[in-house]
Amino acid sequence: MYIAVDVNATFNTVGDIKPMYIRLEDNNHILYVYKILEVISKEVNRNGLHNYFTFTCTIQCNDEIKTIKIKYYPSSNKWLLIN
Repeated sequence: MYIAVDVNATFNTVGDIKPMYIRLEDNNHILYVYKILEVISKEVNRNGLHNYFTFTCTIQCNDEIKTIKIKYYPSSNKWLLIN
């Protein structure tokens, strides 16, 4: 399942993307901003019309470190959380 999310990312001079923060909603519809602590991996997926990037990252949620996966679609500038 995919959930649309807000991500703050940086782009360097050669076009590399680094997600920095992600905003997630809890069950009570309250939004929280989490700093992305580490980008563990980045995959470039090319399937013809819809190229996208998949990032595996860590965030600190309360007192635990969680691993998340997010996708970025450059053609639409959309970020999706893989749930």
